[in-house]
Amino acid sequence: MKKQKNIIKMGEEFQENKKMQQEFYNEFKTLRECYGKWSDAKENVYNYYKNLLNNNCDSVEKYGIRSFNCNVIVLHAIVEKEGKKLYLVITPSHNWYNEI
Repeated sequence: MKKQKNIIKMGEEFQENKKMQQEFYNEFKTLRECYGKWSDAKENVYNYYKNLLNNNCDSVEKYGIRSFNCNVIVLHAIVEKEGKKLYLVITPSHNWYNEI
């Protein structure tokens, strides 16, 4: 039997990943810090998740870009939801969380 995956819904699904380590990514960069000129698509993704977290979490402690290149940005955040402090990673293909 397959193990049940722990999922939190915040407008989008976030799957638990206990192996994810937050301490290597303490910088939460803005679009301006990462790109001299960014695309509308990157700005839309950045703002979409910023608004999603602000509307679905009790509080957003930190939010920003974890890694980036010319094609992709990976976002991350530290939020509080239902009394739990969570570290989130948002990639183009999957959204992860880990309780901290």
